Amino acid sequence: MMVQAGLIIAVTAAVFNFGVIHESNGSVSHRFVLHNDNATAVRICQTYPSCECTTIACDTGWVAPHDSVAVDVTFAPYNRGGDFYETASLVVASQSDTAVVRLTIEGTVVTSAETLMKQYPVRRGNLRLTADTLNMGEVRRGE
Repeated sequence: MMVQAGLIIAVTAAVFNFGVIHESNGSVSHRFVLHNDNATAVRICQTYPSCECTTIACDTGWVAPHDSVAVDVTFAPYNRGGDFYETASLVVASQSDTAVVRLTIEGTVVTSAETLMKQYPVRRGNLRLTADTLNMGEVRRGE
């Protein structure tokens, strides 16, 4: 439950972990449910994803007292191998108060072979590199 500026918004779980996902399987989504625990109606005024890889879909109409609204947060794993931690911030308002609700998605992306080849095009045995040369600056003998 989140209490801010007099508004009470309940979220069963504000953090969702996708675990290990594969980039080649495409986007993943999770549905969060926000519950209006106030005596007055509230609405989601604005949404702010933490990056371009995250989108937020929800009803922005008024939510009656003690009613709920679903918020779908989608993560696009393309070119984002490794661990991720993204947030979806929602500005929730009543007639007199405003609050920010933060929802979090996290997990680990297994990069596709195609993305790996784009990011590290040079192969040396079992090692992949971004370039086939390494600039070590000026190296002087004996120093």
